[in-house]
Amino acid sequence: LDADKESIECDLQLKTAVAALKAKFVTSTEALIHADLHTGSIMAKAELGATYVIDPEFAFYGPMGFDIGALIGNLLLCYASGPGRGVDTEYASWLLQQMQMLWDAFAQNFMQLWQDPACHTGHLYCRDFFRSKENMDLAQRNFMQKLLVDSLGFAGAKMIRRVVGIAHVEDLDCIEDHDKKARCERHALNIAKELVKNAHSYSTMAAVAEMAAAEMGAASGSS
Repeated sequence: LDADKESIECDLQLKTAVAALKAKFVTSTEALIHADLHTGSIMAKAELGATYVIDPEFAFYGPMGFDIGALIGNLLLCYASGPGRGVDTEYASWLLQQMQMLWDAFAQNFMQLWQDPACHTGHLYCRDFFRSKENMDLAQRNFMQKLLVDSLGFAGAKMIRRVVGIAHVEDLDCIEDHDKKARCERHALNIAKELVKNAHSYSTMAAVAEMAAAEMGAASGSS
């Protein structure tokens, strides 16, 4: 992946977008975040309410999109590694569905809490300030779109770091065939770069899933 790494290092648009994400990471204090959230940090059982997150030692007040993006990136890395691990198309499609469900469930629950006067008691986005439900709804939609853009940008940055950085993921490292592994890593990098540079182009997670699937198809066709 030497050529891919060099391309990343010379990509001014990519580096500018990453610099903006880093600035947000160190200056935005939207929420208490886990800061190392991935599928290995989540313990879940079938019962309602039996989901737990472990390893919170890096938690701090930061941008909300960082945790969401980390999970999205983790799922996409697993998706990109599929051809090298012999994953069938049904499981690959399931991974993209989980990515969409992750965002949709988060957005739905977050909005329910936000719209409940008993829960929304803070000083930001006060109902009296917007004066009407229509204005409040518009403000909330704009906020959620910004949060989606942040999440996608952080997802892409996380993916790039996991491919060409020091800390890798087992999904890719377990692929023994070096050519297959390189193709999967390159596919992951293509998805990641698209998310970092063009996150603002996506208004739904379904569109992100379509992009990833199209990229995988292009990669399969060229292999």
